[in-house]
Amino acid sequence: MKVMVEKKLLSVKETANVLGVSERTVWTMTAPRGRLVSCRLGHRVLYSIGAIEKFIEQQEREVNYEK
Repeated sequence: MKVMVEKKLLSVKETANVLGVSERTVWTMTAPRGRLVSCRLGHRVLYSIGAIEKFIEQQEREVNYEK
């Protein structure tokens, strides 16, 4: 029996690919400098799918609010 597990946490590189930006930009957007929430596991900085989706929603609200 094969068990498929969906990733719940993404690396900086994977997050950059999802958002369509550079890894450096992801670091700039990462809290506390920015609003993208991350978590640490050992020395790795990881991003949950939920945090990425919330970040996108915040950005959409800000853009729509400014118009």
